[in-house]
Amino acid sequence: MRQRENVLVFPGGAREVFKRKGESYRLLWKERYGFVRLAIEHGYTITPYATVGAEESLDVVLDAGDYMRSPVGRYLTSSGIAERHLRGGEELPPLVRGLALTPLPRPEKMYFVVGKPLDMRPYRGRTKTAGHCAACETGWLASSKA
Repeated sequence: MRQRENVLVFPGGAREVFKRKGESYRLLWKERYGFVRLAIEHGYTITPYATVGAEESLDVVLDAGDYMRSPVGRYLTSSGIAERHLRGGEELPPLVRGLALTPLPRPEKMYFVVGKPLDMRPYRGRTKTAGHCAACETGWLASSKA
């Protein structure tokens, strides 16, 4: 950002990527607004981007919840390893099935949307509350519904 280069951010992090059964096409940001705060602080424009179709290419066979309910998951919880290193199990990748019985994604049609850019310069100095960041998220969601 100091060099004024573009930055690609996945606001949900690992939890957004490692979705569980039934979570297709859900945003899982958990009120993590650090990317918005940085954009405001540095006067960056946020350009929303969405892909539809990728989640059709894989089926979740086992997810983090399944792992954490297993004997291994119970051990990870009781020993504290899950909390210290795996965010309570959220950072466990799902076991997926794609093409035939492999984890290779099935070929599916994908659609890409680039939303209306959101200029963060007018919000400079107003990053103290989550309300401002939530308003930015609402703007992102509205602009991405093209």
